[in-house]
Amino acid sequence: MTILFEPDRYRHHLDGYNLPEDHKLNLMTYVWSIMEGFVDRAFGQSSEQIIARDKLRKKRDHAQSEIAPCQEALTQKFNATRLADERTTP
Repeated sequence: MTILFEPDRYRHHLDGYNLPEDHKLNLMTYVWSIMEGFVDRAFGQSSEQIIARDKLRKKRDHAQSEIAPCQEALTQKFNATRLADERTTP
């Protein structure tokens, strides 16, 4: 969810400062970006967190793809051994 930046809602906070309007707008834009970054980080949406989550997901998927054939082979061996034991056990 993105909240739109509406500078007119916040312009009155800078009325007491002797700044040109373009400087006021730049200042509000910078503050907005900083605050947006804090909120994004708090909710796990910062670019670093997204990249880390994607890397972790790729590692997990890669590990699972390597484990799957081994797991299948072990399952087959286990089932074969169990069947052999059942046949030899009275």
